[in-house]
Amino acid sequence: MNIEQVERIDEDTYRELLPMVGRLLEGMYLRWYVDFDSVDEIVLDLIEGYDEDDIKRMLREFDDVFATGLAPSNAEGLLSRLDSDAPPGRNGLDGLEWLQRIRAIVASAL
Repeated sequence: MNIEQVERIDEDTYRELLPMVGRLLEGMYLRWYVDFDSVDEIVLDLIEGYDEDDIKRMLREFDDVFATGLAPSNAEGLLSRLDSDAPPGRNGLDGLEWLQRIRAIVASAL
């Protein structure tokens, strides 16, 4: 994957390049205003039932995105295109930091 591919990912195309991560990010939007106390709870709820291989695949997708040299502005664009750019609990993290935070929560499920 390269940065140009990342910049083309949106709600219609994520299934090809980021099927696991894209579904996670898109699914977070629906849960922001439901009764969850933290982003950790949202992410863990979304990946509940995933087996170890699914979680490792999702982590590889995150790592592939980070390996492109993703800048905070590119990360913001990706989050915006997936309607995941302004959740409660973001607490001033830039787009790249937010993606890294979400990845860390996913990794904690292993």
